[in-house]
Amino acid sequence: MGAGPGVVRLVGCDDRSPDLIEKSVEDSGVLASGAARLDPLAPDVLKEQIKSLFSDVRECLKQRRLPEGGAFQSRLGQADILLLDYGLTQFPDFGIRLTAEHLAGYVRAFTDTPYVVSLNKLKNVDFDLKYLLGDFDTRADLALKTEHLAVSGLWTGVVGEGVFCPWYWPKLLDAPARRRAQVQIVKERMNESILSTIGMPASCVSFLSRQAIAFLSPFGQEAPTGGTKDVREVTFWDHFLSSNRTLPDDDRREILASADVDVAATECPDDDALRTIVARVVAAELEFWFRRDVLGPQQLLIDPPHLQARLRVARGDGRDTAENWSDTARRREAPFGLDEQSYGTITEPGMHESPWVDGPSFWLPIIEETPEFLRISEEAIRFNELYFCEDTRRFRPRGETSRFVTDLTKGADIRFVERVDPYVYSPASLFAR
Repeated sequence: MGAGPGVVRLVGCDDRSPDLIEKSVEDSGVLASGAARLDPLAPDVLKEQIKSLFSDVRECLKQRRLPEGGAFQSRLGQADILLLDYGLTQFPDFGIRLTAEHLAGYVRAFTDTPYVVSLNKLKNVDFDLKYLLGDFDTRADLALKTEHLAVSGLWTGVVGEGVFCPWYWPKLLDAPARRRAQVQIVKERMNESILSTIGMPASCVSFLSRQAIAFLSPFGQEAPTGGTKDVREVTFWDHFLSSNRTLPDDDRREILASADVDVAATECPDDDALRTIVARVVAAELEFWFRRDVLGPQQLLIDPPHLQARLRVARGDGRDTAENWSDTARRREAPFGLDEQSYGTITEPGMHESPWVDGPSFWLPIIEETPEFLRISEEAIRFNELYFCEDTRRFRPRGETSRFVTDLTKGADIRFVERVDPYVYSPASLFAR
């Protein structure tokens, strides 16, 4: 594609209206700035590339062999980010109905493209009130509408005042590099504990929900009994063997058979092609796990704006403004917009750093154990006039916000939005009455 160093390579896949992807990306400004380059595949080229990838995968698995280096050569695999329209019509006929979701799974597992964005699966949803994900079921890394690609903040993380740019959207220009770092970690530490590798403190494990534990492995438990495994010991390999989010179970079994590996193998062998495929799949699925189960609820891992909203400490001296508090959603260097004293005594001990999280975050149980947090909880002057808005990434007065309740936790997880027109927030029933 000829993209220069540091330029994010985009491949657009829409066999009916490829110009719509191109126009939206152009409107964001990332092409003009030189930060990204777009290669929209013409409908006939796209059809041929899809046919070729599916044929290569089926033939390889049929012959019980894996591609050299774990990747097939394909235009679909020459991107940093694949922009994939859900309504593709040019799927080859393999005797079964294939969808863009199948393509997303195969691109992830069998090509070098690190990040896949699904477009227009949910055409009538702009903001996901239920899970703060976009689409709970997609096999892609992120689900958007084509029009969302025009929002510059989606790419850069820099958002104008009152502009619709959900906090749960990652900074897309950084996403490919983060994914490659994730894949490398998984590949190198395939047979090691997931929780140890990501640096989860032992005191935080008990805060994992049953859903979070089950996602890592259906056999994982905090207090294991016969036939189960301590969740602290669940490895990246264990997760691959038990999950079917990216690839159906039959495909995973065929991949293992192609590498002459038994489905009951307790460790992944030193086979480069197999490790590469497994690492791509597991890395992506763990990012989803982080977004939904670890960071999403803001009860185990917490980010600066939600920590500010939880502490609600009055800084005084006229500093308790929406603008100042909103710095917690903008700053990427310590103290991340937080009060410097609070950061040093409360937040720093619980700091978490890993490529699975797009921005600064902290282990909340560690923070809550600090003496300063306990003192603030008992003595601090509370400032209850400002609320963090998930759709515009800023704090606003209560009268300018709408409350809703997510499904991320069993309890009442109350969040706030500004409700920017004409965007659709769904399901509307989650707005507080």
